[in-house]
Amino acid sequence: MTIRLATAQMPVLPHLETNLPRILGHIERAAAEGAEFVLFPEGALTGYHGDTDPLLTESGLVRIGAACANFGVCALVGTTYRDGQTVHNQVRIYDETGLLVGAYSKTIPTRGDLHWHQPGGGPQVFEHRGLRFGALICNDLWCTPPAPLPDTHLVQQLAEGGAQIVFHAINSGFDPRYLKWHTAHLEMMAWAHRIHILTANASGDRPLNAPSGLVGPTGEWLAQVDPVGEHLLVVNADLPGEAAERDSTGL
Repeated sequence: MTIRLATAQMPVLPHLETNLPRILGHIERAAAEGAEFVLFPEGALTGYHGDTDPLLTESGLVRIGAACANFGVCALVGTTYRDGQTVHNQVRIYDETGLLVGAYSKTIPTRGDLHWHQPGGGPQVFEHRGLRFGALICNDLWCTPPAPLPDTHLVQQLAEGGAQIVFHAINSGFDPRYLKWHTAHLEMMAWAHRIHILTANASGDRPLNAPSGLVGPTGEWLAQVDPVGEHLLVVNADLPGEAAERDSTGL
């Protein structure tokens, strides 16, 4: 089985009005390249904070769903999501008809995260277009110490649940001291659990400390974008398998 994936490494700014046009543009470009799924960074829609307007967020999500339906692609979008008084850091998944497939809430927040959102209830395996997959958010995968919550091995849980790929939405920043930690965890988790991991990080004008790209089940990067700037990567993944073809465009 070959699946065509896209990952959008893009700036994530504090304002939805700035982020949303970028997301819509990447959905259109990913679809034009034949992608079936496109992944966005942590907080891509609203920004990486909890001070969001629920009505504005819902309006943005409606437009994302409409874009998915218009261009025939499934999008996994990082966003803050407020339900009453509870705020979650989520990846929300919209299919190629614009319907919500499901949502995953970050399970292992950092200490800073806990100031503005609640932990989620654990991983879920979704199935769509014949693909079984999970979504994780940043610290969920590498549980950087000192972590306020224990590492519950979420990639292992997803693999044991039958997931073929993990979509990993990231907003990890630029401190280079974390680069080896992040990269090694991505490679080892993919290899140890024989699973593909697709990553999308929030970018800037400095090198990121976690790559955006696709890690195969051997633990080797099958495709990766430049760590500086905004890029859309479209890649074919063979599931199960280790080969991929790369087509990357810098924006």
